[in-house]
This record gives sequence, C-alpha cells and structure tokens, in this order.
Amino acid sequence: MAPKRTQHYPPLDYRAGQVRLITFQKATAGAIRGRLHVFPISQCPEYLAVSYTWGEEPPRRTVYLNNNKIRIRENIYQALKVIVRMRNRHSIQDNGWKSPKMLQGLIQEVAECQYFWIDSLCINQASVQERNHQVGLMRQIFSNARSVIAWLGPESENSSRVMKTINEYQPQAAPVALSFMPLRMPEDVRAALLILQALPYWRRLWIVQEIILARNILLLWGEDGMCWNQLANICLGCGLDIGPQGRMVTAEYAEQNINERSEGWIKLVMRKKKIEAYLKGSSRQKTEGGDIKSPSLYALIMEFSEQECREPRDKVIGLLGLLFDEATELGDYSVPLEEYYEMVCRYAFRTADIKGDWSKQRFQGCLRRSLGLPVS
Repeated sequence: MAPKRTQHYPPLDYRAGQVRLITFQKATAGAIRGRLHVFPISQCPEYLAVSYTWGEEPPRRTVYLNNNKIRIRENIYQALKVIVRMRNRHSIQDNGWKSPKMLQGLIQEVAECQYFWIDSLCINQASVQERNHQVGLMRQIFSNARSVIAWLGPESENSSRVMKTINEYQPQAAPVALSFMPLRMPEDVRAALLILQALPYWRRLWIVQEIILARNILLLWGEDGMCWNQLANICLGCGLDIGPQGRMVTAEYAEQNINERSEGWIKLVMRKKKIEAYLKGSSRQKTEGGDIKSPSLYALIMEFSEQECREPRDKVIGLLGLLFDEATELGDYSVPLEEYYEMVCRYAFRTADIKGDWSKQRFQGCLRRSLGLPVS
C-alpha cells in the first residue's frame, strides 16, 4: 500500500524546511484533479489551509494527484467538491440572505487563491520520517496561511438554516443581573448553536492548533459559509459557555460550577483569545491574575484531553504548534508509547514548573489515558 501512495509525492528536502502545496483544475464536471508543488515553508506563495476531520471509514473516493489515481476519504472528498465549485463560480450558493462583507471576502479568497494545503494530500502519511518532519512545521503552516477553511461537514437537513440563523444574529451583552443565570437569547439562535456544537468537527484534536493559529477562518458546512469572528463575537459578547446538560449559560455561571467545562468552539474561542493576547503583548499585558503567560504543554494536555484522534501520540503532537518552547523531540511517531509518555512528563513538568505530587499524578493519569496506556 505504501509504495502506491509514495509515487505521487515529489521529494522534500527536510533541511530546507520544504512543504507541498496543491493546486486544483477548475472543472465543473468529472474527476477532481490536483497537482503537488514543493516550496520552502519560508517562500510559499499565498495559500489556504483546510481543517477537517478524517473520519473512520476507509478511503473509497477517487481523485487524481499528479495524474495518478488515488483514494481519499469521504469527508475530504466532499470538501474538495465544494472548494472546486466555489472556485468555478466565485461564490457559495444563494440561500436567500445577504452574507456579511467579511464573509464575502473570505469566499473570494477561496475562488482566487491558487494553492491549498491539505494534510492527507500534501503529506505522505506512509512515511514516519516525513510525518515527523511535517508536524514540526504545523505552527508555520497554519499561521502563515492566508486563511483557514474549517470544513464542518457535508450539507445536512439543518445546515443552511443553522448557518443563516447564526450569521444574522447580533449578540447583545448579557445584563449584570443575569450573569449567573442561563443566557437569554432567541430560542432559534440557542437551538442553532447547540446543533453546531454537536458536529463531529469540534471533537477532533488537530483542529485545536489549526483554529488557534489561523489568521482568518472561513467555516464551511456544505456550501454555507460563516466567519469565525461571528462565532467569537457571540461567545465573547454574551459571555457564553456550555453549562449542565448542554445548556447555554454565561461564563460567570460556568466558573461557579467546578464540574462544568467549556466544550467545542466555545473552548477554542477562549484559548485563541488568550494566545492572541500573549502574542500581541506578551508579559507587558496585564490581567487581574498578573502577566499573560505563554501556553504550557501541561495546561494544554489537561484542557484538551477529551479531543479525539486516531493516533495516540497525536494527543500531544497535535498541540505542539501552540508551544513557544522548543519541543522538537516530542514530535516523533517512532518512539515506543511508554518511553514517549516519560518524555512528555519530563518536558511538561519542567516547562510548567510543576513540583507538587498531586499535580504531577493528576497529569500522569490524564496523559496515560490519552495515550491508551494502563493507569494504576
């Protein structure tokens, strides 16, 4: 199987930090055809990166890559069909509502941009050496992308209605008197947000850094689009959080309930805001708790341990792009799991300055469960 896949990939010079980008033929019918191009990461032309879930089903759909026939999974195939259609007509489908100006701009980017980065097509997944090299570039790949397309999934019965409802909602800040009560918003908006929240996309581990590192994000559900900023404005403007039994409540309410935690896009909004604040002002910016700190691997693993991935090591490797400390040695898929566990613990305790036994034991249990190792 591996030799059949490797023949499609032009070689990479790891020392030069090279990556592959893909271009697609504009075609209204017939097979999807793409061509791979190699660039040093520091000299890439403008490109869009695609964030999506792989799915559990085996690759069955056919596309052509460098004139070679390959099989890909259903979800990315559906995403490619929409992207190619958007490039052909320079728009998304008309659903009877006027899209915001920023959304129109992101859609125009998809139509005009020549190059795309898609992990399952641009990385030779059969080569451990190449995967090790490319995961070390993930921070640059997603932060350098002109925009990120977050593919939520193919069109469904609810997708157009949900995206229209959320796009048209203009949140108002919650009154102080309601700060510990479930957030009051139109019922159709609440229902739409909960449907959006339940999509499998938000459970994927890799989207954490893909969303947080992105400069601009176009959310696509079928052919319906929405700007990430619209979701962020709803969350931040209303102090939104997910409370008991999936109810929408204010963030203040959730903070008073120690067993409750943010999930899905709400968690990503908050973490993205914190990291962006760190990047803009670093320790010069102050909060009530003191300096804004860079994210630690210890905190990230604890925060996102429930996210899902196929490869156990990705519970760690999928977060390395968010670190500002050197962690190259942790991006190695060839290290046996028990040895890898020890490496991660040493790094996490050292960089987060964790000394207490209880904090260490809590992290160790969380990490062992994440890696699929037995917990004593």
